[in-house]
Amino acid sequence: MGLTREEAEKALTDGRLAVGKVTEAWSEDKAAGTVLKASVEEGAELKRDTPVDLTVSKGREPIRVPDLVGSSAANAEKELDDLGFRVSVKEENSATVEKGNVIRQDPRSGNLYRGDTVTIVRSLGPQMVTIPGVWGKNADDAKKILEDLDLKVEIQNDSGFGLPLNLAKSTDPAEGSKVPVGSTVKLIIV
Repeated sequence: MGLTREEAEKALTDGRLAVGKVTEAWSEDKAAGTVLKASVEEGAELKRDTPVDLTVSKGREPIRVPDLVGSSAANAEKELDDLGFRVSVKEENSATVEKGNVIRQDPRSGNLYRGDTVTIVRSLGPQMVTIPGVWGKNADDAKKILEDLDLKVEIQNDSGFGLPLNLAKSTDPAEGSKVPVGSTVKLIIV
């Protein structure tokens, strides 16, 4: 095989045979229009005007890319792999997409071919920070330390004295706790 449809049809008619039914099939390795197979072996002895069926390549089969954003990255990777795509997995933090799920993919839609690459970005969850110790620091300094970690600070006065000292007593959550960036932390001052 390997002939184009036109070449195969001409060879059949030149050999005093007839072109039978022509069907098309996807082929990952033969260009569109190339004969993939014939209903009889090449060189077979046939009666004149015997029809020979041909199967012709339609080229590579386009495969629709599913939109898997928001789904489990493990399931997305398996689904893309089962469709015949290569899968490239990257990771990054996300405050909005649950850990282990797909943040985004490239391409997100359209058609590709078997063996083409789809990139997915798997969420590591929110970026976490550790609450630092601020005990005894000036309230403004303690607030700045927390804000510099991209935390929101809510001041809570807990002065048992008639005269506020304006010093940091503690935080809620407590020192050493891990919280997502952007979380609200209570700064308790006396």
